[in-house]
Amino acid sequence: MKLSIPVLIICGLFLPPVFARDLGLPEVPIPENNPQTPAKIALGDKLFHDTKFSSTGEVSCATCHESAKGFTDSPLVTSRGVNNQTGTRNAPTVLNAAFNKTQFWDGRSPSLEDQSQHPFVNPVEMGLVDHQSILETVNGDDNYIAAFKEVFGTNAGDITMDHVTLAIASFERTVVAGDSPWDRWYLPARKMRSTKRPGAVSRFFWSRGVAFPAM
Repeated sequence: MKLSIPVLIICGLFLPPVFARDLGLPEVPIPENNPQTPAKIALGDKLFHDTKFSSTGEVSCATCHESAKGFTDSPLVTSRGVNNQTGTRNAPTVLNAAFNKTQFWDGRSPSLEDQSQHPFVNPVEMGLVDHQSILETVNGDDNYIAAFKEVFGTNAGDITMDHVTLAIASFERTVVAGDSPWDRWYLPARKMRSTKRPGAVSRFFWSRGVAFPAM
């Protein structure tokens, strides 16, 4: 079973009264085993932006998912990782990834929690041999030890990759955007004046080459 909470965080800023549905979106689905808390989201934000979790110490999750670029690495055609290596695809946006049924372009990952572990050990992206160096860092850094203890009740030496991925996924579920003409027209959570003009909205999107599902 999944639970939903009506909170929205944009780029790590906790804004309790803001509802996803106020953006014309459904409420963000939250897994029962990973409830959101401000402390967990802040920890996930820190992990997401930390370059220490790459083989060169220069690449973080945010390198390919910059907030200023819609959480992508636009305009790159293929993403660049450690040692300026290029992959085979560009980075998908983190925006609204919380609503995806699967993650990655090919859908090979079933959740944000699962997805977040893989870039660390991709030889092109972040270049680690395994996750051990991540665990050594978070279990040996006083700030991380305190943050994980607050969120998960762990002590130094007890932090696992499950804790790391739970926190990163919690942050990623807060990266939500909406209130576009499409959101207001298509999503049932907030049908506004544009619902009276479906032809005009359709022409707006088709004229820009935007594909959307059959109604």
